[in-house]
Amino acid sequence: MRAGLLVGGLIFLVVGYSLTLTIIGALIGIPVGFIGFLMILVGLFSSGKPAQITVQQTVSADTKKGGEDDSLKILKNRYAKGEITAKEYKDMKKELG
Repeated sequence: MRAGLLVGGLIFLVVGYSLTLTIIGALIGIPVGFIGFLMILVGLFSSGKPAQITVQQTVSADTKKGGEDDSLKILKNRYAKGEITAKEYKDMKKELG
């Protein structure tokens, strides 16, 4: 994201500067150059950490939601295959909630 903002800002600056070479172009070129300057500032001072934190929280929240259902399914499958006894099944099911 940072690299994209820096490159985009540089492009806006170059286009804005080239437009300011004529009087009419200056009306468009100055705002375009200013937008490029702002993009470069945002690119330099942004760390990208809030986006990473959001992704991690989303993934862990999804895991917690589906985790209990999956563990009960696994437990039922193990009981159906005969890998665990009825007592073990009841104890583990009670533990899982």
